[in-house]
Amino acid sequence: MQKVIVQVPTTKKLKEAASKRAENLGFSSLQEILRLFMAKLSRGEVNVSLEENVEYLTPQEDAVLERRYKEFLEEEKKGKTFEAHSAEEMIKQLTS
Repeated sequence: MQKVIVQVPTTKKLKEAASKRAENLGFSSLQEILRLFMAKLSRGEVNVSLEENVEYLTPQEDAVLERRYKEFLEEEKKGKTFEAHSAEEMIKQLTS
């Protein structure tokens, strides 16, 4: 079997972080996990998905946000809020 070298340009910081993570997962090196990934990818055994981390408010943050929203609604009822239909109009309102 003839071996080839696959080169992947990346930053030193990313390589070091990935190496550390691979070792934390029990792999002996970054190369080992990349070989495993490539083998599984070639057999169609890899599913890739991108997910966003969801951050939830603490009860305290939620209470502050709720209070500020209620204050906004009160100011809106009293006519203390402004609506701008263009950037120019907004600047005029902010500087007056």
